[in-house]
Order: sequence, then structure tokens, then C-alpha cells
Amino acid sequence: MKDLKISEMLQMQRILWEKYKDNWFNDVLLRYEVTPEEISNAYISKHNRNMGRDFYYEHRSYLK
Repeated sequence: MKDLKISEMLQMQRILWEKYKDNWFNDVLLRYEVTPEEISNAYISKHNRNMGRDFYYEHRSYLK
């Protein structure tokens, strides 16, 4: 096995962490018997809500 550079190790950690989170999230959803349709509807609803938001108005105090 070759020695990895720090940047390669950090990239690998990010990839592994992302996969861990995805697997954990899927396990939780399966345990609570959340259907793929429910997940899809939740993401679509969140997307539609975010697309209609006025982020400048909501966060104007941070943007000044």
C-alpha cells in the first residue's frame, strides 16, 4: 500500500464520512418504515419551498 498525502487522506475521510451518513440516514428511514414516495415528496416540497423563498429578505440583517 502506498503512502497517502494529507490531502488524499482528507479527501478519503470526506468520502467515507459521506457514505457513513447516507447509510445511517437510510437505516433510520427503514427503521421508521418511511417509504421512498414519502422521502421523494418531502424533498420536492422542500425544494419548492426553498425556490419560493426570499433569502435576501430573510437574512438581510446578516447581509448588511
